[in-house]
Amino acid sequence: MKQSVSRMPVRHVVESEDEVKRLLARHLEKQGFQVKVCYGRAQGPDLVAWQESERLVVEVKGPGKYPQMRVNFFLAVLGEILRRMSDPNARYAIAFPDHPQYWRLWNSLSAWAKQCLRLTAFFVGEDVKEVN
Repeated sequence: MKQSVSRMPVRHVVESEDEVKRLLARHLEKQGFQVKVCYGRAQGPDLVAWQESERLVVEVKGPGKYPQMRVNFFLAVLGEILRRMSDPNARYAIAFPDHPQYWRLWNSLSAWAKQCLRLTAFFVGEDVKEVN
C-alpha cells in the first residue's frame, strides 16, 4: 500500500538583484507609491519611491551564491545607502532576498545604529517583509 506524502509548498527563491527590485517595486506600488527603479548597472539609487510628501530611497542586493558573498553584499549595501543619505526628510532602506543569512546579518546590526540612521530593511520573497 502506498503512503501519501504531504508536500511542502514550494517556496519562491529570488534569483537576482533585479528580481528583488521588481518584486519590491510591485509591493510599494500596491501601497500607493510611485516607483523608479534602476535595473542592471544603471547609475543612481536602485529604487526611489514617493507618495505625497514621503520619499523612500532603497539600495538592493541579490542572493549571492556563497555565504561570504552575502556578507560582502550586506556590507556593500550599507556603504551604498550611507553615501545616498543626503536628504534628512527621506527614508532610507536596504533590501535583500528573504534568506536566513541576510536576516542574521540585519539582526547583528545594533538597534542603536538602525535607530540613528532611521534605517529600514526589506526582505523579499513570496511576500515582502519590512523591518526597522
